[in-house]
Amino acid sequence: MKYLGWIIALGLGILLVSNLQTNKSQDLLYQKVLFSNGNYAYKINIGAYHIIEVGVKENGELSYFINYPPDHEQMISFFSNGVIQSKIKKDESGITQGNAYYFYRETGNLSSEYFYKNGIKTGSAVSYHDSSRRVKEFMLYNENGELFYRKTFDEQGSLLKEEGSRY
Repeated sequence: MKYLGWIIALGLGILLVSNLQTNKSQDLLYQKVLFSNGNYAYKINIGAYHIIEVGVKENGELSYFINYPPDHEQMISFFSNGVIQSKIKKDESGITQGNAYYFYRETGNLSSEYFYKNGIKTGSAVSYHDSSRRVKEFMLYNENGELFYRKTFDEQGSLLKEEGSRY
């Protein structure tokens, strides 16, 4: 049971790779990479293109899953209990870009959503109460990543506090 998560992720990765339209002269390459902390990763390449990476903790628990489309990476990280911790996109330089999603450890419910531009939170963001799944906070960030507006709500959805200015 403790290997179920990474077996599923590896299986999905292999299915993804098998469905890709590739040049028949390119080989499918598989590599296991060991890290100094005892963790390891399985990497799958088609020719020179890195396609999938599945990270595994020393104890065999799934740590992360990365899909590498041509111009960015999509990473899903997992808590030690197998629940998804986050879903994030990064550009070629490894900088977080676009929507990022974070989840609660115990329930797997969505904890918060942020938008990143060049690794900086910008625009609107939302966090949620775990038990009711209602909005906990609505936030606005400027282009420098500074929080300038926040509304806080209780679990029933009633406004508790409003800080800053929307403009």
